[in-house]
Amino acid sequence: MISLDTPEVFIIESDKRKVKQVITNLVSNAIKYTDTGEIEVRVTKNERIAEISVKDTGIGIKAEDMEKLFQSFSQIHTDGRGNEGTGLGLYLTKKILDLLGGGITVKSVFGKGSVFSFTIPLKYLRDVEDEKNPDN
Repeated sequence: MISLDTPEVFIIESDKRKVKQVITNLVSNAIKYTDTGEIEVRVTKNERIAEISVKDTGIGIKAEDMEKLFQSFSQIHTDGRGNEGTGLGLYLTKKILDLLGGGITVKSVFGKGSVFSFTIPLKYLRDVEDEKNPDN
């Protein structure tokens, strides 16, 4: 089961394609590593920042594997799972969020599940800087 919890009115002025890629990467990973249970996507916001979290009840991540998560071509090997993908999804997700002025964190308990949370400005920082300096 996948659930979605968002504010009624929610607008992010950013690179639509890149934000969609980030959300797709995180939800796809949650689906890939959650055989039974649930996935919850939750959106909260304040005046300037949105936080989107993807929580799953999947296999979780071992503490010793956490440092590998956002490295290029890095895959975490788990028993009974094939080596799907290139090992670039979370690396690119982090790079995209860095470029958009956001960030990403992860909390996980092996055998219980994970929560990947990212923040992103409601208005792309480059747009704000362009407004301050219209000659750019």
